[in-house]
Amino acid sequence: YDRAEAETFLDEMLVIYPLLGIDAFSPPLAQKVEPSEKLHLAVKDVTATGRDGAEGFVVFEGSLASKKESAAIPDYVRKFRATLLADGVLADAGQSHYRVCQDYLFTSPSLAAAVLLGRISNGRAEWKAADGRTLKAIQDQTA
Repeated sequence: YDRAEAETFLDEMLVIYPLLGIDAFSPPLAQKVEPSEKLHLAVKDVTATGRDGAEGFVVFEGSLASKKESAAIPDYVRKFRATLLADGVLADAGQSHYRVCQDYLFTSPSLAAAVLLGRISNGRAEWKAADGRTLKAIQDQTA
C-alpha cells in the first residue's frame, strides 16, 4: 500500500513540477521527439492529436476531451480545464465531450493528457505514434 501511495504521489508531482517551472525531472530537450512526429491519444471515446517539441506539447485543433472528470483529479487540473473553457480553448461538443478550438501549447504531454482525459495521466505512455510506439519509447530511441 505504501509503495502504491508513493508512486501515485510521484506521478502527481511529475505533472505539477513543469507547471512550477521545475524541469529537473523532464527529459533533456535532445530527447524530445522530432517536430514532424505526429502523436495520437485514443482512450475510450477521447481522441486527440498533438506534437511534442522543445517548447512544450501542442494539442491540435479538433481534438476531443472528456467532460467527465475523475474524482481523484487534482484541483489544479480541474481549475486549468475551467480556465481553458472560459478562454474558449475548449468548447462544448455534445453530451460527453469538449472540442479543442485552436492549437494549444501545454507545458508537458502529461498535462495535455490529464486535461483531455479528465484524470491524472502519464503523457509519455498515453501519447502514441501511428505505429503504436509511445512517446517514451520514441524519446528513449532518440536518446
